[in-house]
Amino acid sequence: MLELPVRQATTQPVSQLMLYVTEQCNLRCSYCFVDKQPRHLSLDKALRAVDFFLHPEVSGNAEALHINFFGGEPFLRPEVMLEVVRYARRKAGNRIRFGATTNGTLANPKVQQVIEEGQLTLLLSLDGDEHSHLFRPTVGGRNSYPQIEKNLRSLLQWSPGSMIRMTYHPGSLKLLDNVQAAMQLGAPWISLSPVIEADWTGVEQQLEHESQRLTDWFLQEIESGRVPPLEMHWRFLSALQQRGQRPARACELGKGILAVDTAGNILPCHRYLYRKQDHLGSLDRLQRFSERRQPYLELTRAEVPECPTCIANTVCGGGCRVVAQEAGYGLQGVHPNHCLLTRVHVRQMLRVLQRLGDSPRLTSLLQRYMRCETARAWSQT
Repeated sequence: MLELPVRQATTQPVSQLMLYVTEQCNLRCSYCFVDKQPRHLSLDKALRAVDFFLHPEVSGNAEALHINFFGGEPFLRPEVMLEVVRYARRKAGNRIRFGATTNGTLANPKVQQVIEEGQLTLLLSLDGDEHSHLFRPTVGGRNSYPQIEKNLRSLLQWSPGSMIRMTYHPGSLKLLDNVQAAMQLGAPWISLSPVIEADWTGVEQQLEHESQRLTDWFLQEIESGRVPPLEMHWRFLSALQQRGQRPARACELGKGILAVDTAGNILPCHRYLYRKQDHLGSLDRLQRFSERRQPYLELTRAEVPECPTCIANTVCGGGCRVVAQEAGYGLQGVHPNHCLLTRVHVRQMLRVLQRLGDSPRLTSLLQRYMRCETARAWSQT
């Protein structure tokens, strides 16, 4: 068994491990933060990462554990993924679940075997219509949309209830058009994900307009008795309706989440791939793991002077820490684009609440959302 010299991690159990199976990818998405180099996680290190994750001083008494395969494109290495699934299941049984973040270009028998045997929940990248995928070309420069369109129904059949991650940025802002295009392909549950670090200068008005168009459709769907499958909309609506306290943290990095890269380095989360100065150690050198993790355990929400009067105050924890750090705002700072994008979204969700108020249908749907931890659960209720 691995030995962790400082015994303090069990007070903050890790429930999710992001496992970089490879940094290689068959797409060249313009907004991706991974270098796409041919660096792969060996099977030996992958299994040692599982041992690390399952160690009582890491995951502790967490009842539900989750390993998410990441990349690059993880399904370029299905054999390693399958061995990890089998090994982790032997050691942890049904306590552990699996997922994968994939670009949707691969749907072959090996991929099907991994998904079905591991009962993987997928986060499938689909940015909308064919035009939106001009920013996601293949290595050879072709549009990736036809391949994803061809594979999507098979992938969703193998992994019911998976979620579509729809990335948007200044070059692709037709939000409603892209959502409807994804739904026509069978997308069951969509999470809109902006590229915070992109240059949003000069497109603020267009961003507001497109967000308003999408929200008009969202309202129309609810009033027509249908359920618009927009995860971020329901998340913000739930938080705003409850009128609770501001989130204590931006996310669970370094606390409930850790990552292991292709070299076996331990990261506060997957976005710290190239920030070596912030790595918490490695599978080979665990001596200072608990010490290096401590700042993340103590991390609280970012504070800036205008926060007390911001309309997003009750739903915003400060945004991605890596994005803020990379732009020079520090671990406790806030990237201004996060503020811009969050306020746009909150303004629209407040409009939904103003229009629908405490209508029985909206209340029922919000209660349903709060009961469902995953897209799979939502699709089955």
